[in-house]
Amino acid sequence: MILWLLRSVTTSIYITRKKTLALHHSRFSPSSKKEEQIEEIQEHEYNELRELHPSGAYYTTNEMIELADNDVNKLWGYKMGGRLEGYLYFELITPDEGEICFVNVHPSAQGSGIGSALIEHALQYAFYVYDVEIVTISVRTNNEPAEQLYENIGFVEIHTIYAYEKEIGLEPNDTLLH
Repeated sequence: MILWLLRSVTTSIYITRKKTLALHHSRFSPSSKKEEQIEEIQEHEYNELRELHPSGAYYTTNEMIELADNDVNKLWGYKMGGRLEGYLYFELITPDEGEICFVNVHPSAQGSGIGSALIEHALQYAFYVYDVEIVTISVRTNNEPAEQLYENIGFVEIHTIYAYEKEIGLEPNDTLLH
């Protein structure tokens, strides 16, 4: 005799909204402050980077590391006391446009200016080394502190993206067929 346990399927749909913000070169006012703690991330720091990088990001840590090997992409870290406290990953999209893909700061160091310093560093590099016209960054609409930081730097919203995530699950049902 074969017994079958029926399962019911559950489906959940989540809507995620992300804003894309942009900063034009003409609206950027660079700081004269030199951040000595910012430098390109080295191989011996990859494990610390993995701890900071979100698991659900559109690039895995390994993909981001691999992409940063391209001369026009940059992976910078903010280091204090020999520890990686934050990082920023930047890509050159076209000769005129760059994108800050990820900015993450260790939770214990958030609010200390590390994110601002990383963004300032990336913007100076983008505008004065790569000579791009515009840099974009995306933020989830529920991440108000990050959005406020980007706007304080001078980024302005150019559009909103709606992403739909579908989660399908199986739940056991007590019905047996035989």
